[in-house]
Amino acid sequence: MSVFLPLFLKVFPLYALIALGYIARRYLEIDTRSLVRTVIFLIAPVVVFNSGFTAPLQSNILVLPLIFWATVSVVALLSTVVGRFFFKDSTKNLFAFASGNSNTGYFGLPVILSLLGQDVFTLAVLTSLGSILYENSLGVFLLARGRYSAKESLKKVLGLPAVYAVLVGLLLNLLGLHTDTTVYTDFIVFFKGAYVVLGMMIIGCGIASIQKTSFDKTLLTLGFLAKFALTPLLMALVLWIDSQSGGWLSAEGRAILWILSLCPVAANTVAYATELKIHPEKAATLVFLSTIFALFYIPVMVGLL
Repeated sequence: MSVFLPLFLKVFPLYALIALGYIARRYLEIDTRSLVRTVIFLIAPVVVFNSGFTAPLQSNILVLPLIFWATVSVVALLSTVVGRFFFKDSTKNLFAFASGNSNTGYFGLPVILSLLGQDVFTLAVLTSLGSILYENSLGVFLLARGRYSAKESLKKVLGLPAVYAVLVGLLLNLLGLHTDTTVYTDFIVFFKGAYVVLGMMIIGCGIASIQKTSFDKTLLTLGFLAKFALTPLLMALVLWIDSQSGGWLSAEGRAILWILSLCPVAANTVAYATELKIHPEKAATLVFLSTIFALFYIPVMVGLL
């Protein structure tokens, strides 16, 4: 209970933003696709650029996003195989994409702030880049394959700006080109706020479009198992291997990896499903229900660390 209350208070505004998105779509007839493209092609690249630009460049720290990327990529590939036995249409591609796509930005970082404090926030942001890397590479490729050929799907991936943005940020960071001016800091704060607000509203927009056929029980069951059972299990294995091999990772890094592995399905799953026209309503249902479940699931699992 001591963990649940601060966590609930920290993430409650996210649910309020989802409600605003629902209202915007249902009663104001907001164009969801325009909202999605704004986040994917304008807001997100600036946010991830800053993450790479300000990340601490140390080997035992830089390995954290790679560990997270590798873990969720394995989950997605396993889900690709499993999905073929349960789905006959592009729902299998949505399942594979969503299984590896964790809400580290809108949900995971607020949780880490609540549980671990401000001191580890930069480290947490860097680790969450592993999720961004997955989402904008293997993840989108797997999702796009539900509608496009392998060559066309690769073009979709190469057309996403987020990976290029983080690479430019890391390059400038390596060259030692830093800035801490108030103008730059305020600029990034504006984009971070827009990223969270629009990202959560997209979920609400998706929920407003949900129909009875959007409640795919098989997708929800398999999605929950992949996200809340398989992903933490694989991460626990990684952390156990680290502990048995000398404990190369820091205590903070281990805690961050564990918490991020517990996160619900990423809000951007709805964004990309909308952009690629692959069951966005099903994506919204899965994202919303997993986000509600995570509010109660994470405090329990954090206690197991």
